Amino acid sequence: MKSFPAIILARLSSSRLPGKVLMKIDGKEVLLHIIDGLRACKSVSEIVIATSNSSSDDRIEKFATQSRVDCTRGDLSNVAERFKLAIDRFDSDAVYRINGDSPLVNCELLNKAADRFTAGNFDLITNVFPRTCPPGISVELIRVSAYLSALEQMSDLLDYEHVTRFMYQNYDQFRIENISFTDNSSD
Repeated sequence: MKSFPAIILARLSSSRLPGKVLMKIDGKEVLLHIIDGLRACKSVSEIVIATSNSSSDDRIEKFATQSRVDCTRGDLSNVAERFKLAIDRFDSDAVYRINGDSPLVNCELLNKAADRFTAGNFDLITNVFPRTCPPGISVELIRVSAYLSALEQMSDLLDYEHVTRFMYQNYDQFRIENISFTDNSSD
């Protein structure tokens, strides 16, 4: 099975629950749950945390170092560009986008995305277009060249905050493959 890098997007300045990515669940930080889950997936080759260069996120960089995970930092208000900075660290044709506040990593789902990506000619493998599983159990495996093309075309502020929004909004420009489940559990 081919493996791909995983980029965890994380920051501490969340407006609804500040600091949530370093809060503990069952004695372990949310980010550590994600990292441990990704390390268990055979379709994940490397892991990097992409956070902001704001001093408020210094704790994330320190946590990454302690967890033996690379960290890249960029503009707080431009998540799309931070994602690109993380992509630039790898020599890979695709990367996983992982949300730093989603501690439930599903290796079977990530492996299925890797298999579909490898077998087909897709720009984005996802399970949220349309969503058939609960929020927080998502996968996005993105072709680097397609993402870079989308980034060049972005102009809406929401696109810079939600990394793949432009691709979904302009689905006719991208080859998107959705992984659906027969039992819709999205609610």
